Amino acid sequence: MLFLTYTFEPTSYARERPEEMWEWMQQRELWFYEGLAMVRGVTWSVETAPILRIHHFVEFDDAAALAAYRQALAEKGRDRTWEARRVEQDIWYRITGKSIQYPRPWAWDLVAERPLCLRQATRRRIHEPAAGQAQGHVQGRTMPSRRSK
Repeated sequence: MLFLTYTFEPTSYARERPEEMWEWMQQRELWFYEGLAMVRGVTWSVETAPILRIHHFVEFDDAAALAAYRQALAEKGRDRTWEARRVEQDIWYRITGKSIQYPRPWAWDLVAERPLCLRQATRRRIHEPAAGQAQGHVQGRTMPSRRSK
């Protein structure tokens, strides 16, 4: 499984017409992905601070499915009507990021897999002073520098 991800930022036109933008995006999803059986699914998330960003994830089984998707889009782009509809997106948003992401290839329990020193550090009471220390002092230790000889 892999994800083709996009980050969009709405244009000033879209920010002035948010209801129209969301309606256009819903309609776009219906016609844009029509006939693209290699797409397992799509997911959207919205980031609101510091600025509005929309994240779009397109899920594929593997790299071959992603390649088939890109080929299918190239073919659809040759249809002038479809392409004219697709480039309407420039009215609503600009693409500010794009990546291919893979899920981790192994099971990983972040808490259980931490080294013992880190598990103990996260349990340490930081608001209780150690003997001889002032209230509020965070007890810890400094790791030696790798550059020291």
